[in-house]
Amino acid sequence: EVDQLRARCESLSQEATRVQASNQELQARLQRAQQSEETAQGHRAEVAAFQAANDALQAELEQSRLHACSLTSLLHEARARAAHLERELLALHERPASPSAAGRRSRRAG
Repeated sequence: EVDQLRARCESLSQEATRVQASNQELQARLQRAQQSEETAQGHRAEVAAFQAANDALQAELEQSRLHACSLTSLLHEARARAAHLERELLALHERPASPSAAGRRSRRAG
């Protein structure tokens, strides 16, 4: 009976050693998993920061596009106004002088 108890103690001791080794392996795996999760959280934070920066740049780009459209519109208006003024100026130069203006010019010359 004592031999049976010794054998049983030895068996339980061996089982305890296996359980302890298994527990250490599980703890190591858990630690690696936690480190992986921390790394993943860091990556998610970096991705979120990059996305926020990208959104800000997209908004800035859209503002620049709107500003460019506005400037283009102003440029077209200015060109149209310049062309209109040029036509008016040409029309003034091509218009025959009125008799009263011609008389004033001849009086000034004389």
